[in-house]
Parts: sequence; C-alpha cells; structure tokens
Amino acid sequence: MKTVTKSLMIALCGVLMYGTVSASGPEPATRSQAGQTDEAAKKKPFRVGMYRVIHTLTMNVLIDKNLGERVVVKLMDPKGNILFQDYMGVRQKKYGRKFDFSQVPDGNYAVVITNGEEEIVKDIRLSTQKLYEMPARSLVAVN
Repeated sequence: MKTVTKSLMIALCGVLMYGTVSASGPEPATRSQAGQTDEAAKKKPFRVGMYRVIHTLTMNVLIDKNLGERVVVKLMDPKGNILFQDYMGVRQKKYGRKFDFSQVPDGNYAVVITNGEEEIVKDIRLSTQKLYEMPARSLVAVN
C-alpha cells in the first residue's frame, strides 16, 4: 500500500508548470452557521480546511476530528477514479496532506472526506492558462 501511495504521489508531482489550481465548492454541511453556538460546532465529527500554497500547484488539506471517529480521505479524478486514498484512525485527532497537481492534466478533481455518515466534498479546478503572442506594433512619428 505504501508503494502505491508513493507512486501515486510521485505521479502527481511536476508537469503543468503554467497552470492554476483553485478550490471551490459549496459550503460544507459541517461548518458552523451564524445561529449555532461554539458548543454545537464542537460536536461535529470533523472539520476540513483546504488552501493553495501560493505560487505553486500544491493544495494543503487539513482535517480536525473527534477522537473515536474513523475518517477516509480520497482524491478523485474527473472520471470518478480514486487517485489517492488514506485513512485516519480512531486515535488520530489531526491530519494534514499536501497534494501536488503539477503532473496531472487539467480537469475538475475532488477531495472527498467521509466518516460513513457525513461527507464533505471539496472541488478543485485545474486549468492551464493559455499564452498568446501579441501582434507586433510600431509607432512612427511624421513631421
């Protein structure tokens, strides 16, 4: 399993040097709403944070969960195939993972975090910015 994970992480490193990665999606159901108290937010089984490392094609995923819960983290490609899967044990409270999208093709990816009852899906849109050459222009002054 470790060699598969390492091979997958190596495959995810590198290619798209000129691209962008952005995380978007609906607000997760586990996020605290304005009317809820801090005590209600603490009872949630897990919380997820995700952000892009500036000037790179790397996404950081951070999970904070209650002890006694088992959580599965999956990275899915646009076709729904599982590219990466990891488990958080019942004794583990915090989890962090970096996903490097520099070697994968453009498309919509998803990070799915679930404990069997609740599921949070974070969408990642990877697109390459197209470069184009401006037409040559000249400026001539006539007296």
